[in-house]
Amino acid sequence: MTRSSLAVGLVAGWLLVYNAGGRNDEWREVSDFGTESQCDYGRTAEVERATLQRIGTALASQPVENPMRQDAYRRAYEHVRGQYRCVRADR
Repeated sequence: MTRSSLAVGLVAGWLLVYNAGGRNDEWREVSDFGTESQCDYGRTAEVERATLQRIGTALASQPVENPMRQDAYRRAYEHVRGQYRCVRADR
């Protein structure tokens, strides 16, 4: 294996790993709400729904005390949370 083919393989592998997790700057608008607290409540509900969808039905149906479910939920929540934000109605 030559140095150039090794370098191309490393760069291609890095790109695959980097893009596999998705980008956190791809946010979704929840909706326009009357107050900031209502928007936070709606955002929290959407993040919860998307997080449970992301970990899958097999883990989501497990008891909350299950360590595997807790770990998967924590990782999915951190990823999903950055995809939602509240939008001000006066824009």
